[in-house]
Parts: sequence; C-alpha cells; structure tokens
Amino acid sequence: MKFFVIALYLMAILLQLVGVYYAVQVLKKVKSYAYSIFFLILSLLIILIERFYYLIDCCLFGNYKLSQAFLYLTISSCMLIGVIGLRRLLDTLEDQNEKLQRVAKTDHLTGALSRLELESLIVQEIKRSSRTQDSIAILMMDIDHFKNVNDNYGHPIGDQVLKKLSHFCTTQLRSIDAFGRVGGEEFLMMLPRTSEAEAFQVAERIREGVAKLDCAKVDGQAIRIQVSLGISIYTPDPSALDNPYQLMKTHARRADLAMYQAKQAGRNQTRCWHE
Repeated sequence: MKFFVIALYLMAILLQLVGVYYAVQVLKKVKSYAYSIFFLILSLLIILIERFYYLIDCCLFGNYKLSQAFLYLTISSCMLIGVIGLRRLLDTLEDQNEKLQRVAKTDHLTGALSRLELESLIVQEIKRSSRTQDSIAILMMDIDHFKNVNDNYGHPIGDQVLKKLSHFCTTQLRSIDAFGRVGGEEFLMMLPRTSEAEAFQVAERIREGVAKLDCAKVDGQAIRIQVSLGISIYTPDPSALDNPYQLMKTHARRADLAMYQAKQAGRNQTRCWHE
C-alpha cells in the first residue's frame, strides 16, 4: 500500500511539473496578462513543494493516506487540464489574430495589398524620404471599359481578370515597391526612389504587357483588357511642414486625376500630373 501511495504522489508531482511547463509557455505568449500568469505559475510551484513534502513524509516516516494521494492526483490532473486548455485557447486566439491581420492587410479577391495597408506604407515611405530626400512615384491604374467584361461574361470572369491583372503587375515591380487594390477595378502603386521618367517607363511596361495578357478564357476565346495609368511624383521639400498622411492623400488624388486625363485622351495610355 505504501509504494502504491508513493506512486500516486509521484504521478501527482509529474503532472504538476508538466502544468508548470505549460504555464511557462503561456507566460511567454502573453504579455498583457503576464502578472496573472506569473501568479498562476507561483501557485503551481507552491502546490508542487507541498507535494514533495508529503512524498518525503511518506517515504521517511511512513505517514501516508490513500485518499489524500488520490485527491492530490485528481487536483494535479485538473490543474494540468486547465493549463493545457488555456494554452490551446491562446493558440487559437493567436491564429485568429493572424488571419484578421492578413484580411486587414490584403484584398480578399486579388491578394494585393488593401487600401489601408498601402496607404500606411506610403505614409511610412514619405516619412523616410524626408530624411533621405528620395522621390516617390505614386501610380493609379484603372481598367478601361471593365464594366463591359462583367456585362458580357459575368462577374466570375471579371474576378478572374482582376486576379490575373494583379498577379501580372506584382511581377513587374521591385521588392521595395507596393501594389494594392483601392477600388473595384482601380489599383494603386508606390515606387520608392523613383523619378518621373523611371515611373513612366514602369507604367508603360505594365500597360503594354497588360494589353498582350490573356486575363481569362471563355469558350476558348481569350479575354484581354487595356488600362489607363496616372503618375504623381512626391519630391521631399525640407521647408514644407505638410502632414505625411495629407501628402499621401494629395499625391494619390493627383495620380487619380492624371489617370482620368489619360482616359479622356482616349484611354490605354499613361499621363503624368503637373501643376
């Protein structure tokens, strides 16, 4: 009986140690409630010390109670289950938070950056350029007569066109550039450290490439589109005190106006905004 009780005490101690281990893992994950988790670990350690005390008392002095050993084992088991459940809950919340962040940062259809994420990146780049004095090119792109695609072939085909266009444009840009969807068929690009001439070359390469791109197929017939682009160049001005967010809005609007100038001039072309 004595050895059986000792075995129960050892099992309770082992479960308590595992509980402490999982609690420490939870502490590493949680920063906001670190104090609460710390006191949870402290409580587990105090109970663990008590378990060792009764184990020593049982081994050296033969003082043991079977009911007490079962009680300790049950308590340790319940505490371990609770700590593991807490760890799994935090893992689930962490996964959901990552998914929410991905949803907030990317467009669900095309995989391009979301408008909010792209605008945030532009603001950050404007702040950086105020130190480096590098120019930033902002490009607005819109699909010409995209409504005809949806009307003639349906919205699922239209979605395929948007996806293919988004993927193609991304392959034409550098790793430091940013590409995002800001409207139904409108896309915005940011090209750091880029002059107007360089931005125009990029825009024309994209425009010409899109015109040759098979964006979708219906009954064996390839669907092709054309795009119009507008460019606005942000040049840092040390004497200016404009808000970076306002500067981002200003140049996005200018790129949009230049893009509409391209549409009014006949579409399928690139225009640069000038005061």
